Amino acid sequence: MDVLAVTGRTADEAATLQDELMERGVPADHPDALIAASAREHGALFATAERHFWQDDVRSVLDVVAYEPE
Repeated sequence: MDVLAVTGRTADEAATLQDELMERGVPADHPDALIAASAREHGALFATAERHFWQDDVRSVLDVVAYEPE
């Protein structure tokens, strides 16, 4: 697992992502938005156990993979 730096660009991407998700009726809190934005910024998948991110509307703006811990 790589640890990615959170930069000003990441923060801007998180704000944009929050707006895009709110337009689809899916609110994202700041920590989730920063993690998702970092993934999107680096062309990676956003792995999350938060089921509201698994919706098709979310996947239209963000590459999401369902994470189901055992």
